Amino acid sequence: MERAQTKKLTVVATTFTVFLLCTARPQYRSRLPNADAGSGSGLPCKMLGHSMCTPGRSTVNAFGSHFAASGYRWTKEFCMRDSDGDGVSNGAELGDPCCEFPDTQNIRTTDLSNPADRSSFPRDIKHRSCQKKNDNMYGYSF
Repeated sequence: MERAQTKKLTVVATTFTVFLLCTARPQYRSRLPNADAGSGSGLPCKMLGHSMCTPGRSTVNAFGSHFAASGYRWTKEFCMRDSDGDGVSNGAELGDPCCEFPDTQNIRTTDLSNPADRSSFPRDIKHRSCQKKNDNMYGYSF
């Protein structure tokens, strides 16, 4: 009897742990530009680092692995990386092609795309890279 209870507790604890590991965490979303945008913005959901938008039933995708490798921070290297291999940087897909986040003054909030989906990229080609003006200020086409 005691062995059965231990087994049940182990199953419950494991299920709860997996749920916590696979659920989008607000503290992570606040570390990425436009991560709270979710559906309707061009992003599939608020779980960018997971293969599916179903809490507790999703594995970490390449974008999530790269985010973890960056120490769960929006670094210049992570921003410039192309996690899904579609030729567009993570930053450009999330509206920050010049990698300026957390400074949000020049971050685009439209024409976003999923940095974990190879078939998803900003529609406007001007949004796919950092545009610089002659005065060394960043310029964007919105």
